[in-house]
Amino acid sequence: MKSLFKTTSYLFMLWLVLAAEGLAQTPAPSLDAKAWETVNRSVDDLYREGKISQAQIKAGESLALAKKIFGPDHLNVAVASDKLALFSKVNGRYAEAEALYKSIIDIVTKKMGAGHVALAATYTNLGEVYMSQDKYEQAFAMHNQALEIRKQALGPDHLEVAISLNHLAGVFRFQNKFEEAENYYMQSLKILENNFGMVHPDIAVCLNNLAGLYRIGKKYILAEDFYKRVIEIWRKLGGPDDSNVAAAKNSLALLYTDMLRYDEAINLHKEVLDSLEIAEGAESPDRAVSLNNLGKIYRFQGRLDEATIMTAQALQILRQQFGESHPTIANTMNNQALILAAQARFSEAIDLQEQSLRMLEKTLGKNHYYVADLLEDMIRVFEKVGQKGKIKKYQERINQIRKPVGTK
Repeated sequence: MKSLFKTTSYLFMLWLVLAAEGLAQTPAPSLDAKAWETVNRSVDDLYREGKISQAQIKAGESLALAKKIFGPDHLNVAVASDKLALFSKVNGRYAEAEALYKSIIDIVTKKMGAGHVALAATYTNLGEVYMSQDKYEQAFAMHNQALEIRKQALGPDHLEVAISLNHLAGVFRFQNKFEEAENYYMQSLKILENNFGMVHPDIAVCLNNLAGLYRIGKKYILAEDFYKRVIEIWRKLGGPDDSNVAAAKNSLALLYTDMLRYDEAINLHKEVLDSLEIAEGAESPDRAVSLNNLGKIYRFQGRLDEATIMTAQALQILRQQFGESHPTIANTMNNQALILAAQARFSEAIDLQEQSLRMLEKTLGKNHYYVADLLEDMIRVFEKVGQKGKIKKYQERINQIRKPVGTK
């Protein structure tokens, strides 16, 4: 059973909408038009085969050919632009993706009107481009536009309305506006339950989002209840060793760690490790994350030798899978640094945390909330060695990252 919420980008959604309605402009059966059709189809085929670099090259060829054959304002140009924009977005070329999505909006609006449902997916994708750059006001505007189009075209209880509500909740969540985020998640959940009942992948994803929101807001009892519901849904859908069950248990274990319920958290992490070894193999990145989380608890309990073993195993797996630079590697290195600090090896700890900080800033940007979390841990080490200047500097950065957008 597929989840609508699992995929953050709507892969070639414009083409699917147009084709479903019979509105994709089929060219005259000329040799040039057939050549474009062949190139356009090859983008999809290469993507499905996992040949991403080749698919991206073909997407560029498809767009150039569409413009040449059909003219710049043809719907087939919009379709080709949609495919190329996806690759630009995934590869972090946000200005290029933004320009492509805006060109799609112009073409579809001219041909089909400003309220056509085909535009909703494009507004959604453009909203995600802005979210990736922490441009929350623009992201809200795009996702809200998609929401209004879907409500008007499909009705207020349609599943695609739930998708837009979920995206809008995310916009508020990343601005630390928890009440607004909760409101949108709840609206989305109601639509999903009306359509699917109580057991469905999308309901599990929405409940997980709410549980995460409650955890951040320290509403621990609500978070625990929602995580348990998520675990039960995935267990019914995929069985006890399903990787989604393991992911939900990992989240619940993190919550128990926040609540200082360490024994329960340890037991859950061990269950997760066993399940993931069955489902994904011993070298799975997800297992590495769970090993690191288990190492954190051992550190909290003062079991530093066991903590060191867990984090070393996690780093070995992560470096095999991702190379030397990845946010999860940075997080694990930070845990390793805190273990060193607990052993009064402060110079080594600070050096490792500074490496982690550079890695996070490079991979996620300087204003990502993970950066704020790391800076907070760095301050704890600086307090041990009396580096007051860095404490003040990093606290100011944390406050800047975490303040709600729009506040001064």
